[in-house]
Amino acid sequence: MGVLLLIAGHETTANMIALGTLALLQHPEQLALLQGGDDPKVVAGAVEELLRYLNITHSGRRRVALTDIEIAGQVIRAGEGLILANDIANRDPGVFPAPTSWTSRATPAATWRSASACTSASASRWPGWSCRSCTAPSTGASPPWPWRRSWTGSRSSTTARCTASTSCPSPGDLRTRAPLRCSRAAERRAAAGRARARAGRRGERVLIGIAGCPGAGKSTLAGRLATELTAAGLPAVWVPMDGFHLADVALERLGRLRRKGAIDTFDGHGYLALLRRLRHETGTIVYAPSFDRDLEQPIAGAIAVPPEARVVVSEGNYLLSGEEPWPEVRAAMTEVWYADLDDRVRLERLTKRHVRFGKTPEQAVRWVAEVDEPNAAAIRATRASADLHVDIDALALSP
Repeated sequence: MGVLLLIAGHETTANMIALGTLALLQHPEQLALLQGGDDPKVVAGAVEELLRYLNITHSGRRRVALTDIEIAGQVIRAGEGLILANDIANRDPGVFPAPTSWTSRATPAATWRSASACTSASASRWPGWSCRSCTAPSTGASPPWPWRRSWTGSRSSTTARCTASTSCPSPGDLRTRAPLRCSRAAERRAAAGRARARAGRRGERVLIGIAGCPGAGKSTLAGRLATELTAAGLPAVWVPMDGFHLADVALERLGRLRRKGAIDTFDGHGYLALLRRLRHETGTIVYAPSFDRDLEQPIAGAIAVPPEARVVVSEGNYLLSGEEPWPEVRAAMTEVWYADLDDRVRLERLTKRHVRFGKTPEQAVRWVAEVDEPNAAAIRATRASADLHVDIDALALSP
């Protein structure tokens, strides 16, 4: 929240004031219009028009459709990703009569709103509509797009589409659609909705992988996703990759115990064999190992995946790695998501977890610095190849 307040309430304000002043000096006729009277409606219209005309935020918002929708003749299927190019939308001739010109109005034109408006409107009118990613008129109404912040665009089953173009419908054309609910519960439902969409398209069992750095919240997300899918009538089982940790006796023999958690301290080929069984052996129970954090050891045959399970959720550090056999692991999965969490929060949680399971605070800090973070650097380098980036902060999942 602090970062959002800084960006939405301070950075945008400073940038808009500076650029707005420059634009007024470059358009003396507009400056004279403002100076020629004290009508507050003219001032309000000029502010809104400056926000549209300057449009300092050029990055598109990323969303995933929760249901099949049609926009300007283009069908977007449930689970598919989109990028909303707000800078293009602000120059849409279907909404603005002279989109490339600056024309102050006594009555503000429809503007493009985002989450920053909710945060900073009370602090400043300038940043309130600076990042306009959802086409809702500035009336306080909820934006009309049934999407969430999660996005994907790398694999063949999903294509990122820019829907904000000159053919975009006007805000009035979309007001009847389901509102964008920005609650954290809705973010979690969006992730579950994506998995359901994948299961609905295929007759075979769906395998969702969740990669990410140590302490990012992968296990929490995987467990919650499996629970919510099952509650929604789609039986799902959580099968952690940590069950394929090599036992301490094996790591001691290999001389790797002091860096337990590195990529070569897992049985990657054994994990791959299990994934292939889970994908194709749907007529019988498949047993999978778990990992006991109290013992810090894998437990064989602890998780039963019954024939009726439609989705298996499995999280692990190295699901996106390019080292053998991990590319085959990736291929065995329907999708691989990446769990994102602010590093400061992640490291704090990770250190506390080590302490909770037996390390002293000093040992925990040293382990994080010498073992976990070198692994995290390698994992972070694979982030771009994920099918979906999940903002763990936005989901508000307690570890």
